[in-house]
Amino acid sequence: MKTIIQFITFSLIFAFLGFMSSCNSSSDYELTTAPSGLKYHFFNSDPGAGTGNVGDVYELNMSIANVRDSVFMKQRLMFERNRPVYSGDFHEALSLLHAGDSAVFQLQADSFFMHHGMTLPNAVKTGESILMYLKCAKIMNPIEHMIYKNEEELKRIESFLDRKGWEINTDSTGIKWERMQARSPQGEQVELGDTVEISYFYYTLEERIIQQSKPNDYWKFEVGDGSRISGLSRMLTFMREGEKTRAILPFSQAFGAGGMGALIPPFTTIVLEIEVHKLHKSRE
Repeated sequence: MKTIIQFITFSLIFAFLGFMSSCNSSSDYELTTAPSGLKYHFFNSDPGAGTGNVGDVYELNMSIANVRDSVFMKQRLMFERNRPVYSGDFHEALSLLHAGDSAVFQLQADSFFMHHGMTLPNAVKTGESILMYLKCAKIMNPIEHMIYKNEEELKRIESFLDRKGWEINTDSTGIKWERMQARSPQGEQVELGDTVEISYFYYTLEERIIQQSKPNDYWKFEVGDGSRISGLSRMLTFMREGEKTRAILPFSQAFGAGGMGALIPPFTTIVLEIEVHKLHKSRE
C-alpha cells in the first residue's frame, strides 16, 4: 500500500467544515453498493470533472473528526490511490471523488489507522468510526504528478541557491554543482571505473543533516559500479584528485520517488559535499 505523502503541516481549515453539524444523523449519508456500504455525503460535486484511476495521485485537503464532531487532525497531502485493501476503505472513498469535490466519509477508525501505519489517536475510541472531510483540489495521473514534482523541486532548488548565493554549473541531468577548493589542480581527472577514497557530507534543502563521514575515515569504492546513487558517480566525474565540490542532486539523481527509509522520504533533493582524497586509476 502506498503511504501518505505529506508536504504541508497541519495548518489548513476547509470551508466545507461548516457543514459538519448537518451530517450527524445516518439519514444524511448515502451508501455505496454492497458489500462495502461506505457511508458518504457530498457538499459539492462536479461529475463533469471526471474521477481518477488506480495509480493517480490526489491532492487533498483533509480534516478528520471523531463521531462527536471534534476535529483532531488536519492535513494538506498528496495521496496515491490504490485498490481497496478492505471493504469501505479510504481508497474506495477516493474513487468517488472528482477534482474540485468536497465530501465527508464515515470510516472505521481501527482499520484506517492500522492500514496506514498509525496508532489510534486518543480522540478516538476502539471500535468507533471517524468522519473524514475531504476536498479534492486536483487529480493527477503518474506522468502529470512526476512533472508536478519536478517543477516543485526546481522552485525549491532555486530558492535554496538564492539564499546561498552559490555560483553553480548545471549538468544535463539537472545536477547543479560548484567547486569549493582545488588543492591539487594538476591531479588526474576521475573517470568511470576508477576507485576513489572520499570524505562526504550530505543533507536536505532544509539543511537537515542525513549523514557525514568521520575525520580521516574515507569511503573507498569504484566510480559507476552501480551500487551508488547515479548522481554521486556523475558528480565525481567532474572532479580531480584533491578537489572538493558541492552539488545539489535532484531526486531523480539521488534516491528517487521512493526515497530510502525514514531519513530520506520520497522525492528528496540531496545537497552533497565531497572531497577526493585519493584516486586509483582503473589502469593501475
